[in-house]
Formats: sequence, C-alpha cells, structure tokens
Amino acid sequence: MNGTVLRDGEGRPALYRLTLLDASDRRAFERELQAARRRAEEAGEALRRLNETLEETVRTEVERRLRAEEALRHAQKMEALGQLTGSVAHDFNNLLGAILSNLEVAERHSDERGRRFLANAVRSVERGEALTQRMLAFGRKQRLNPTRVDLAGLVTGARDLLERSLGPGNRLVLGVPEDLPPALVDANQLELALMNLAVNARHAMPDGGTLTVSATLESAAGGDPGGLAPGDYLRVAARDTGIGMDEATLAKAAEPFFTTKPAGQGTGLGLSMVHGLAAQSGGRLALDSQPGEGTVVAIWLPVAG
Repeated sequence: MNGTVLRDGEGRPALYRLTLLDASDRRAFERELQAARRRAEEAGEALRRLNETLEETVRTEVERRLRAEEALRHAQKMEALGQLTGSVAHDFNNLLGAILSNLEVAERHSDERGRRFLANAVRSVERGEALTQRMLAFGRKQRLNPTRVDLAGLVTGARDLLERSLGPGNRLVLGVPEDLPPALVDANQLELALMNLAVNARHAMPDGGTLTVSATLESAAGGDPGGLAPGDYLRVAARDTGIGMDEATLAKAAEPFFTTKPAGQGTGLGLSMVHGLAAQSGGRLALDSQPGEGTVVAIWLPVAG
C-alpha cells in the first residue's frame, strides 16, 4: 500500500489518497522489515551478552574483595596474637633465665643426690626455654642472624636430621636445584623450621608416606594477597601425602598452641614458629591442604641482594 498527498491551489495538504503496493514494493518492504527484526534481535543478543559479562565481572570483583578482606582480617588476627605471644614469651623467658641461674648455683652446693634432682629441674627449664623461643619466633621477637644461604647445600646437609624427624616408614624426597640464588635467612632457624615440618608430616602420615622438600624461584607483584613486597623470592615447600586438613583446621593451623595432636603430644607451636620466621625474614608462610590429599607448607624467603 502506498500513499499520495493531494494539495489545494495554495499548496496546502487537502487529501491523502492510499494506493495498493505492487509486488516489488511489498517484497522490498518485507525485506526491510526482516532486516529491522534481525537488527533488533542482534541488539538484544548483544545486550544479553553484555549483561552476562557485567554480572560475571561484578561477581568476580566481589569474590576478590571478600578474599582480600578475609586475608586482611586473618593477618590482623595473627599480628595481634604475635604481639601478645611475643610479650608473654619475653617475660617468661626472663623468669626461666633467673630460675636456671639459681639452679646452677644450687647445684654447686649440693651433694650427688641433690644434683640429680637439680639436673632434672635444669632440663625442664631448658625445655621451657625452647618453648619460649618458638613463641618468640611467632611473635617476631627472636634474634635472627640472616645471611646468604645456599638452599641446596642447607637442605642436603640436613637430610639425616629430616629423615630422623620424619621417622621410619616414610620417604624423604629432595628437589632443590643447585643454581638457585641464595636466600636471605637465618640458616639455623630455617633448618629448625624444616625439622618442624618433617615432624608435622610424620604425624600427618600415620600409615606412611612421602615428604617432598623443594625450592623454586618466584616473583611477587604489587597487591600480592600474602602481603609480600614486589620482588624475587625463594619458595621452599614441604609437601606431604598425609591426611590433609579441612578448611576450618587450615584456617587455624598457624595459630600458636593450636594442635590436632592428642593432649601431651604437641605444643601447637611448630607452624607458628615457621610463620614467625618467614614473616620476620621479610617473607610469608602459605598453606594449602585438602582432606585426603596431603598438605603443602611453603616458606617464601627474600633473595639475598
């Protein structure tokens, strides 16, 4: 159908006359209508995809912020625990030092039988001092002597100690390349940390298993979720094939005095000591575990300049 405007003598519209469209005009009109429908459908599809992308972007950003907030809360909690633990351990260590000094004086003035009792008391004080050292490590108040440490040499040299800590029925695998740059860390404390991880792995593998100690060179960029400053780090990882930890246990694993061992079989300071060493050295501790799939404990340490 088509239309014609009829005008009067002065050129003003007077009548609109409709006429039927011929076949070619109808086909052209239908093509234009179909094209308009296609454009509308394409625009609708593009809008739908845009909405999906926007929803996914918002969901991802919300999840990222929630993870960052949770990491911040955990870091603040660990910082508060560290300050409290370190302060208590410092005072307690001073008390133990005074007790030990008096025991040594008393031992010089005692007979053989008295010296045996005093020797037992001295050993108890020394165990208490070892406990406070772990607490001080978690509180970042221990005295460290960071030096350039060859990780391959340190781990290889500690093989016998690690195997004894791991116990019979378990296998130790070392995978530390010799061409890694040196780490900046207290060698004695790092060796002690690895021994603690071996003991933890032994308890996590009651039916036997494998502990793999490895090291890799990694880089941290700005905004690292663990709070690392940008730069190069050495990641020393201990991976066991044990029973693993659920999410609730994993969240508390590095807290002082938290342990899943029966009463009297653990102080709950092993991982907290490792956490303190990593943090005080300018790195961090990272834990990854799933029930039935073992645990990975990674110590990030700065590369020695």
